[in-house]
Amino acid sequence: MKSANSKKASLVGFGVIALVTLVGVGLLAACYAPEIKSWQISQSDKIIALASRSSGQEKQNLLEQATLVNPGDPLATEYLANYFVQKGDYRKAIQAYQAGGNANLVYLGNMALKVGDYKLARQLFSKEAQKGESAEAYAGLALAGFASGDDRSGCDNADKARKLNLSSQAVADVAVICSIKQGSSNLSTRQQAYAYAKVGLYSMALDLFSKTETKTT
Repeated sequence: MKSANSKKASLVGFGVIALVTLVGVGLLAACYAPEIKSWQISQSDKIIALASRSSGQEKQNLLEQATLVNPGDPLATEYLANYFVQKGDYRKAIQAYQAGGNANLVYLGNMALKVGDYKLARQLFSKEAQKGESAEAYAGLALAGFASGDDRSGCDNADKARKLNLSSQAVADVAVICSIKQGSSNLSTRQQAYAYAKVGLYSMALDLFSKTETKTT
């Protein structure tokens, strides 16, 4: 019995010591947190400065390093994402923004539309819409619907966007697309093609242009 009690006492004692140690480490980290963060920002800025004088893979490596040194740094995130945008690699730009944790979901949704990832675009726009009524998010969902051939979803979301904000250009654009899809548009074929091209629906625009050329011929 004494042996068992002794073991229990030892375990309890060890637990108390471990708890005290963890609390101590936590307090120490809290005390030095501002200094640590300041060092992270400083190092990240130095790496970004080096990256600005570099190019190609070396520049990418440095910018990725900056985001690792100071996770969530909006400046490092913006530089890395913009690097990928300039290369035309929108998927990696989206990933960089998402990893940074402070992304504009509508902006990312529009990026996803550019690369034809309509599933991701819907996820991003839907997430933004869930945060609160957003005309821009519904306009994005409308575009994702039209682009993927789901005209009913496109028009439903265009209608939601229109009810929230009539003055938004993005909302006005998807409303025009819906009217074309429903056959109620008064625009000429060429103007309809331009409306498609304006919102990035280039294949639909080309189809209409080809029809226009055929009629002209």
